[in-house]
Amino acid sequence: MIFTYPKPCVCCGKKAPKKTERWVKGRDGDEYRGNLQIINRRYNGEELTLWDGESYKHRYEHFCTLSCCERYANYIVDRTIKRNIKSFNKK
Repeated sequence: MIFTYPKPCVCCGKKAPKKTERWVKGRDGDEYRGNLQIINRRYNGEELTLWDGESYKHRYEHFCTLSCCERYANYIVDRTIKRNIKSFNKK
């Protein structure tokens, strides 16, 4: 899922990183001529990190790591079980 702002992770609050692309200079030696922003140069400009200036993306949709996914899922399940036990005891 791509966001237009650095959306925080649902579990830990870590902001989504920029959605970047990697460009590597080919054998023909052409320079990069696209419209993306160059945010990093490596190996004397042989490898570029590019960004469109507005896209952000977590690795796992709304979560930054799999451990955040697991932690949040366990939290929801625990909360649901507690709610169901309370409603069952009221009957």
